[in-house]
Amino acid sequence: KAVMNGITESSDDAITRVLENIPDGVWEERVYQEVAKPGDRGTYEMRLRVEKEGETLRFDNRGTHESTGVINVPMAGWRGSILSTLNYMLIPEEMGAVGGVHRHVEFNPEIGTLSSPEYGAPVSTSGTFAAHAATGMAGSVISKMLLSSPNEELREKALSSILSGITMASVAGMNQRNDFFVGIMLDGVLGAGGATPYRDGQFANGTEAIPEGRGPNVDLSERGWPILYLYRGEHTNSGGEGYHRGGNGGRLAFVQHEGDVNIAGWNNEVLPHSTGLHGGGPPSRLATKIKRDTDVKERFEADEYPGTLSEIDGELEHLPGKGAGMPLGENDVYEFTWQSRG
Repeated sequence: KAVMNGITESSDDAITRVLENIPDGVWEERVYQEVAKPGDRGTYEMRLRVEKEGETLRFDNRGTHESTGVINVPMAGWRGSILSTLNYMLIPEEMGAVGGVHRHVEFNPEIGTLSSPEYGAPVSTSGTFAAHAATGMAGSVISKMLLSSPNEELREKALSSILSGITMASVAGMNQRNDFFVGIMLDGVLGAGGATPYRDGQFANGTEAIPEGRGPNVDLSERGWPILYLYRGEHTNSGGEGYHRGGNGGRLAFVQHEGDVNIAGWNNEVLPHSTGLHGGGPPSRLATKIKRDTDVKERFEADEYPGTLSEIDGELEHLPGKGAGMPLGENDVYEFTWQSRG
């Protein structure tokens, strides 16, 4: 217990020193989610506001759209997105001890909204959608707050955007050994880095929310699931433009191989879930594409290995923003991107 109390006191002292070097003020951000459920075409505003007064930070979500569809994040998730972002942006040396930070934070949510829905609202997909949007907004208002400080060391901690959306392919079916399989392709954990006022962001340097996360091993994925990767790598020129550019996101494509694959969900959106900072361009959107009845197997036999979807002949199918599931054909190619940074 003494050790736990000591850790909490240490993080309390650390956050107090930070707040002493930031002027009082108010900072705000807004982003838009879209496609509240399959078949929907709406856009829905999310807002976050922080007021600093002395050693206290007050957060609220006034102006956020009422809860709808499956793009809600429960109040506990909204609160957690703010606390965790405060911790790793302001006092990363405290190694995730948020007890001291919590003493300086007040939460004043509007209940019944996307980021604090009433009990009973669907929240099971918030880890994919709304929680990342909430985390991105937290990073934005905290960065604006840091850039208001005259302390150069604090200004260096600001980031143009925090991971605010994730694309993943949920796959299921019968594998090459005729066994049922189900899994999630978490290649997006490779991530990208946000720009700072002093340097460009980088490709594939991880995600803030998963400090020890690693991108999955391609060979292990192909061994466990009936798929073959065509490519996985940097999505060039996808980072947000600015005096310092955001880090590029990534893209990958795969085909079915000696089994049956069903895609259980996807993101194919129009809007990025975060913005650039101080006029910088936004990150890339989350995009998913599928080409049906391609010539990719014939290309393999001719020792040709396409590096982009445009190099493959086939019929491009335009996917909706979110979907409940679809089978892949034997010659279909599935591609998705993960988010760059602003």
